[in-house]
Amino acid sequence: MKKIFYSVASLILVSTALTSCSQDSLEPGIKTEIDLDKEPITTVARLEMILNGAYKNMQSVSYYGRDYVIYNEVRSDNAHSVAYSGRFLNETDFRTTISSAYASDTWVSIYKVIALANIAINANINANELIDDVNELKAQAYALRALAHFDLMKLYGQQNVTDNTSSLTVPYITAYGVVTAENSYRLTLSELKTALEADIEAATSLVSNSISVKNKLNRQSILAIKARIAMYMAPFFGQQEYATALTASQEAYALGGAVISEGQFLSSFASGDEAMNSVFELTFLDNDNLGNNSIYNMYGYTAYGDILAANNVADVLLADTNDVRSQLLAVDRDGDLRNLGKYTSRASNVKVVRFEEIVLNIAETAFRTGDTNTALEFINKIAENRGIAAYTTVTLESILNERRKELVFEGFRFDDLMRTQSNIPAISERQAANTPSYGDYRLAFPIPQFETNVSPIQQNQGY
Repeated sequence: MKKIFYSVASLILVSTALTSCSQDSLEPGIKTEIDLDKEPITTVARLEMILNGAYKNMQSVSYYGRDYVIYNEVRSDNAHSVAYSGRFLNETDFRTTISSAYASDTWVSIYKVIALANIAINANINANELIDDVNELKAQAYALRALAHFDLMKLYGQQNVTDNTSSLTVPYITAYGVVTAENSYRLTLSELKTALEADIEAATSLVSNSISVKNKLNRQSILAIKARIAMYMAPFFGQQEYATALTASQEAYALGGAVISEGQFLSSFASGDEAMNSVFELTFLDNDNLGNNSIYNMYGYTAYGDILAANNVADVLLADTNDVRSQLLAVDRDGDLRNLGKYTSRASNVKVVRFEEIVLNIAETAFRTGDTNTALEFINKIAENRGIAAYTTVTLESILNERRKELVFEGFRFDDLMRTQSNIPAISERQAANTPSYGDYRLAFPIPQFETNVSPIQQNQGY
């Protein structure tokens, strides 16, 4: 029975696998039709082609190319939409509906990535291919499948509504084109956690220690994702999740890297090249950037400019004018407060994981597990490179404040509010009546109507 998600799967079967111009390039070449029954994936070259297609789909407008990042800012106290071009106003006001194009498009885009990851995971590669190359690619596929399901859960799962481990999340699809009543039901949060951990464990068991390639998942970025998952799960499953996240973050840190210096901070976001603090980023080449649909065109004032910075975040970023991060904000020629420091061109790479997140994760999880000395040491790795005075003592509040300042406008804030089970402060008079408290059903997007129309999948409560 291929009903639920079949519209997603069928889009993959024809012309979604992309060739690439070189091993490291994600630039699309000729689109090809693939009949997996007649032409199974049996070589490293074709396995890599499938994964390049998965990365390319991660770059889509409705996933990391724009919408996923914007959702997590405009539904927080960092930013809001004023809909100069009609974009993201309902998401800002928590009025997303079952027929919303944003919610539907992102659902489809993420399941496309999962479909391609499943093709790679389940491919039977010829025995004469180098096993190390096969393992490296399979590791990426497992990690992509985990990250994509985790991102789906954070958008569409109702774990922040019912506030328990039996709350409904999303289906966990593990085989391409094989969607049945048995494998398409919505997992509970506990079930989903088990599936995520299994995929991350598979990925770390296969991947090498090399971290030289930054535009594909490597051991360091996989460990960072493991820490993200554990930190998000901790309020539901207990303190041991913070210990898991701390160990994963320390392992990631030990693989190498550095917090970017104060003098290079702003330029690291202006360049289209990989920065020295990059752990995993999606590469947008000049000839395949998203143009008018880019994140830049949402933040910048020379284009659509729908997304403004909130006065709330200005209070945080401008509290210390010696802090280089205060320069991320500017008032444009129309008097609007904007993020003009991150995503400054249409070709800006999207930094999915950078080294500073790993450092901040160590600081937070060390503090939460009682090691305040390590927490202080690692929070000061950020402070000493941002032009602010070193901390002499550390609190959870100061760590979370540094995290907010460091990762602002990169798509972390809503998730951080949810994993700390915090209310979302209203940032305008219009929003005051609409901004939900923690536990409100609107914290989760609805399951798209096109999906519930063709399958028995259960809609989120409230929709």
